Amino acid sequence: MNVNSVSKVSAVKSDSGTDTSSCDLDASKRKENLLKGRHPNVFTGIGKLKGHEQKIHINTNVPPVAQTNRRVPFHLRKQLDTWLDDYLQKDIIEPVSDESTDWVSGLVLAPKPRNPNEVRVCGDYRQANTAIKREKHPIPTVDELMESMNGAIKYSKIDLKAGYHQIPLEKSSRSITTFITHRGLFRYKRLPFGINSASEVFQHAIENAIRGIDGVRNIADDIIVWGSTQQEHNLRLEQLFARLDESGLTVNNDKCLFDQRELWFYGFLLTDSGIKVDPRKVDAIKHAKEPKDTKELRSFLGLANYCSRFIKNFSTLTSPLRELTVAKTPYAWTPRHTAAFAAIKEAIQKDCIMHFYDPNQKTCLTVDASPTGLGAILSNIDRA
Repeated sequence: MNVNSVSKVSAVKSDSGTDTSSCDLDASKRKENLLKGRHPNVFTGIGKLKGHEQKIHINTNVPPVAQTNRRVPFHLRKQLDTWLDDYLQKDIIEPVSDESTDWVSGLVLAPKPRNPNEVRVCGDYRQANTAIKREKHPIPTVDELMESMNGAIKYSKIDLKAGYHQIPLEKSSRSITTFITHRGLFRYKRLPFGINSASEVFQHAIENAIRGIDGVRNIADDIIVWGSTQQEHNLRLEQLFARLDESGLTVNNDKCLFDQRELWFYGFLLTDSGIKVDPRKVDAIKHAKEPKDTKELRSFLGLANYCSRFIKNFSTLTSPLRELTVAKTPYAWTPRHTAAFAAIKEAIQKDCIMHFYDPNQKTCLTVDASPTGLGAILSNIDRA
């Protein structure tokens, strides 16, 4: 059952890097330069959260595993050496010497697609993760964030640089991050990628760092700021950067966007009039070819389902297609399926806006059911 929050009954139908297709880059650059002048440290290097050391909780009943060194392909060894030297210089890792190491993990290397002279390096912590106890802090969804955005007309999105590596580890928690290379053993002094609890503890640490600032929330290393007026947005943005400066955190200015009327955020386009479907997903559905088998059909339905809140009578429209995905059902495409396929593509191309929910307006809950689905809409009644 899909329950959507809108500010009008009629409003049911009314990236990687940062998607800039609908952005005002001049406004963003002006605001960035202003913030750089006031808070230069926030734009410098990889930060380190002050007053916080993260503990990794270990189940000592799990026997430690020490993996052997994996041979690094010769053509990647130079890039790995550069990475090791860089992370040593930035105080993110440290060499291990003159002490026992119960846990040792291997490394996974992959050349960066856009820059083969650099490699992505991640510890293979699959064995270590069996002993790491997760803290299970909640990670908010985009829907939860949007519940507070009623009236927003300006947005900014801030990306924390090398997010996890800005969280220092307790000394006692570093040993389990030990990894082996052709140059010997190293371990992390900051929170590494690959640890199963990393996303939760990072979310919790950043939430605490920015807590108390209205109109400012984060999902992982993406922080979003919104305001119902230009002045309110500017005030909240300045409060955030003052807090980041005070906390020792830094941002990746190449992935930040400031002072926007429209902002792409986790698959949705936030605007001054509400929420729109991601234009890239609309384009993908629009140009999708008829599925040739069940696997391709499931892929198409998955993409369409992501946009379902913007498609009226979605369950009814997709019912003929979903019938073909039932186990042991022969895949026999007919004109009926062609018509349903075309109807979905037509429906998603309509200009649809879902307005932000306003708790101060009268609310109406509409529910319905049919042989092909259940539905519910939480709406605001337009007073105009």
